[in-house]
This record gives sequence, C-alpha cells and structure tokens, in this order.
Amino acid sequence: HGYIDLLRQLTECGKISYEEFQERFYEMKQCSNTYHILVIEDMNLNKKIIGTTTLVCEKKFIRQLGVRGRIEDVVIDNEYRGQQLGKLLVDLLTKLAKEKCDCYKISLECKDNLIGFYKQFGYDHEDKQNYLCQRFQK
Repeated sequence: HGYIDLLRQLTECGKISYEEFQERFYEMKQCSNTYHILVIEDMNLNKKIIGTTTLVCEKKFIRQLGVRGRIEDVVIDNEYRGQQLGKLLVDLLTKLAKEKCDCYKISLECKDNLIGFYKQFGYDHEDKQNYLCQRFQK
C-alpha cells in the first residue's frame, strides 16, 4: 500500500493486509462527512502517493450542534519535502474545515519543531489548554 508506506514515515502502522486496509477504508467512508483524506500523487511515478493528511470532523452537541475539526496524519514523503506540499495540504484542509464542514474550530497536535510551520496558517497555543495522552498496548 503506497498510502500505508507513506504513513510509516510518520508513525508505526504495523502489518496491514490489503483486505484489512480495504475494510477500514470502507468503514471510514460510511461515516458521512467525518473523514476527509487528501493525498498528493506523483503522476510521473505510477501515481505514487507522496503526501497525505486527514481532516476528522467531530459532530458535537455544544456550540449549537457545532462541528470540531482535527487535522491528523500530515506527512510528505522524505524525497519530496521542501517543495511546499505540506503547506498545500494543510491550507486545503483548513479551508475545507472552515468553508465546507462549517467547523467552529480546528486543532492539531504536532512536535515542538513543527509549531512554527503550523503558525503560518493561524494555528497557535490556546491559553490554559493542554494536550494529554494515554496509550494502550495491543
């Protein structure tokens, strides 16, 4: 899977068969207007997937049945970095969240060294907000 291979440059994915990939893809597709996955393909290399990111839209009861957006899994293939492709993906997802999904806010998690990258799109730390995580072993 070119898509999974690309995600492996970002984080651990484990072994995923084609059938498992297809099953998860269709599960996500059934969640109307929840998952918006963008990919960039290199048309010169058999449509190799060289960039991706996902917008997850969470429907809420708060904010008058508002929608909160989260940017997830932003990754550009190592060989294609420095070409403004990450900027293109984040800019498109930010516009999608605001204009098409009507999100009241959009957030993301990133490593410290990427904070400056995301600030150029208007993302910033919110006062008195922290990100906490609990991981589970499988």
